[in-house]
Amino acid sequence: MLFTDMELARVRLICTLHYELEIGVDALPVVLSLIDQLYETRQRLRSLSAAVTTQDKSIQAAIIAAMERDSGSSAPGREAI
Repeated sequence: MLFTDMELARVRLICTLHYELEIGVDALPVVLSLIDQLYETRQRLRSLSAAVTTQDKSIQAAIIAAMERDSGSSAPGREAI
């Protein structure tokens, strides 16, 4: 095999972005970088979720409560109501 499945998927993504969504060649690196960052963030969130599920129920509840408390405070552009 000349290319891995991941490499082929990347080429398909680039073709879709450029030919179907008409994203310019100059913008493609920025868009690909943002997609990569999103993918990495999703992977990290999955790992964090898996780690949380291994904790005692009381620890899980404390984490969820802290997340709910902080859900609006750290998001840029969101005003406290």
